[in-house]
Amino acid sequence: MESTKPSTVISKINANGLFLYLKVQWMENNEFDLFNIKIFHANSSWSGRFSREFAEQQRNRIDLDEEEYITNIREALEGCDRFLYDFIVQEKEKTATFYWKKKFEDAHRKDGSVPMYRDEQTESIDSLLDHLLKSNRDLKLTIMECNKYNENITKELNRCKQELKDFVNMKTSIEETLYGKFVQVLNEKKKRIQLLEETLQKFKQ
Repeated sequence: MESTKPSTVISKINANGLFLYLKVQWMENNEFDLFNIKIFHANSSWSGRFSREFAEQQRNRIDLDEEEYITNIREALEGCDRFLYDFIVQEKEKTATFYWKKKFEDAHRKDGSVPMYRDEQTESIDSLLDHLLKSNRDLKLTIMECNKYNENITKELNRCKQELKDFVNMKTSIEETLYGKFVQVLNEKKKRIQLLEETLQKFKQ
C-alpha cells in the first residue's frame, strides 16, 4: 500500500562522515520503479532508480510485508536517526552504491541499496533550493485555502448555533403559551364541573 506523503522529498544525511543531500521522487503511478533518487555530494551529482522488482527482492530477504517495507524506506530516505547510511564510490568514480541499514539495540540490518551513476552533466544543488521554494509556495497556498475553508466552516457553525438557540427559545415560548392555554382551559373545566355539581345538588334537594 503506497503512502500519501509528498511525491518528492529532500533530506540531508550523514553517510559515514559524508554529508549527502538526497532528492527522492516517489513514482506513485509507475509500474516499474518505486522511486528515483538523486544524490548531491561536493561538486558532483548522482542518479539512481529503485525498481519495484528489486524492492520485492530486498523485502523478501528481510521478511517484511510490503506496507511495512515501504514505510521503512520512506523513513530511511527522510534521514531518520534509526538508520545508518553508506555511500561507496567505485574505483573509476563513475558508479557508486548507496546503502541504508536499520539500527537495533546491538546490531543493524541492511534494508536496501541503490546503484548510483555519476551524472555526466552535474546537476546544481540549486535545483534543491528551487524545489524547496516551490514547495514552500505550494504549502502557503494550501494553508491559505485551509484558512479560508476553516473560516467558512466557522461562519456556518456560528449560524447553526444561532439557529439552534432561536429554535430553543421558540420552543420554550410555544411551550409556555400552550401551558398557559392548558391551565386556562383546565380552570374553565373545573369551574364548569363545579357549577354542574352545584346545580345537581340543588336539583336533588
